[in-house]
Amino acid sequence: MKIIPVISLWQPWASLVAWGEKHVETRSWKWRGNLPTVLAIHAAKRFDRNVRGMCLGEPFRSVLAKRVDALTDLPFGAVVAVVRLVECVSTNFLPIHGSPRVVPCLAAKYLDGPNERAFGDYSVGRYAWAFDQRLLLEKPVPMVGHQGIWQWEDAPADVLQWCEIAVRTGT
Repeated sequence: MKIIPVISLWQPWASLVAWGEKHVETRSWKWRGNLPTVLAIHAAKRFDRNVRGMCLGEPFRSVLAKRVDALTDLPFGAVVAVVRLVECVSTNFLPIHGSPRVVPCLAAKYLDGPNERAFGDYSVGRYAWAFDQRLLLEKPVPMVGHQGIWQWEDAPADVLQWCEIAVRTGT
């Protein structure tokens, strides 16, 4: 593996994924690649002003306070983690919409956790991308982000090694 797919997330979601506080990313579009795979998590360059107020409420405030003193302490414009993406399931079939066709899946198990529902948009018609492993980068790697899925072509050797093992063995 020499190229890692990347997705840019607004803060604080990028850091919540990197810290292992958020295990499911919700998107309006379905993952199109093979699973399992690895996916680098990039923290967008700017902070969305509309999110600032939300971060002052729970559970965001408590979770963020464990790691940073201020929202400006979060990394921006950098890859912060790599995760192993194992599942992409329609939110329509999760146990939050009363669907009679709830599917057994990892995303549903994570929803039993204390904060997962608050950290995602599980509206009808969206997709839940579930991660079962993560590598928090000791030092975020600065780079310009992009919309959609893009490519990280010069990842450090230790990150590439983790990715190869994660995809091959699931650990």
